[in-house]
Amino acid sequence: MTSIVWLRRDARLDDNPALAAASAEGPVCALFVIDPALYDRCSRYRRDLLVGGLVDLDRSIEERGGRLRVER
Repeated sequence: MTSIVWLRRDARLDDNPALAAASAEGPVCALFVIDPALYDRCSRYRRDLLVGGLVDLDRSIEERGGRLRVER
C-alpha cells in the first residue's frame, strides 16, 4: 500500500518526521495541494516563489526516486 504525505508548511525532506514514518512503511506519494482561494488572490511574486519552490522540491524528490504530486 502507498502512503500519502501531505506537504503543507513543512516541505523538508531530510528530517521530516511524517515523511520518515511513511517511508518506513513502504512507497510514499508526496502531495502538495494548491488552494485556489489563496493562490488566485496572492501576488504574482508569491505565486512565482511558490511554483519555483515546488519545482525544486520535485527535483529533490525525483533524486530519491519519486515525484511530487501537485493538485489544485
